Amino acid sequence: KQYMKNQGSHIWVSQLGRADVAVTVSQNASVMAGPSVEHAKRQAHLYRYLKFTKNMVLTWDPSNHTYLDPDGEVVHMPLNTLLYYTDGSYGAEGPLHDSRMGYVCIMNGGVVAWGTQLLRFRSTGVMDVEEAAACWGCKDAVYRRELCRELGFEQLEPSPMLCDNMATISFSRPSATLSSLSKHILIRGAYTRECQTLGIINLIFCPGRLNASDGVTKVLDKSQHYGMTLPTLGYINIPLPSGYQPPKDSIRTPNTYSGDAGQEDDLD
Repeated sequence: KQYMKNQGSHIWVSQLGRADVAVTVSQNASVMAGPSVEHAKRQAHLYRYLKFTKNMVLTWDPSNHTYLDPDGEVVHMPLNTLLYYTDGSYGAEGPLHDSRMGYVCIMNGGVVAWGTQLLRFRSTGVMDVEEAAACWGCKDAVYRRELCRELGFEQLEPSPMLCDNMATISFSRPSATLSSLSKHILIRGAYTRECQTLGIINLIFCPGRLNASDGVTKVLDKSQHYGMTLPTLGYINIPLPSGYQPPKDSIRTPNTYSGDAGQEDDLD
């Protein structure tokens, strides 16, 4: 019961603007019915991470609204335009080797939307997962471009969608050659291809180490997480004023909680 309460708090924090913890929160939520001591320790680790990054804020800086094209050149995005990253993690989670897909949407140098979830079908290859992630990103792009139009920020050019899988990019081109081996992903591929044909998105290759959506599909090592993912998403560290104390009732963090074996971990 305590695990569920803590998980609810983490989901709330994640949805408020902490895309950097989205994948961990999603992974912890997948065992709500029967969490083990190991899952409780992972939850405690997340509390420590949030405490360690309490001074980190999400910013929007147009000068940071860039990406690298396939030739390695820095492309500066126009003001108020959408930039997407999509990624898939094939067979990397749980005893059943489930796959995960995710995307992030960046505007003016800061993340404005993201998503991460396990695939609801059994994937049979890396391209299968990457294509599902691209299709999910396309659905968000269709909605968000229309929202921008209604707000007066009409997207005049296709939104760049960076992906680290060349097979997905080739399959989504209007000139793609289809075969019986790709029939199982034909519908998702047709939707992504249609979005590209209509000028909604433009799929572009980027190396995996530069893919900002890696952080919403897998837990990264510290160097990549702090050195690439957080700055790309627009997170910076701002020290709080000296002597600042948050309201006592603003954050409720339990000191201890129990795993299913009755063991307790001190969060301090």
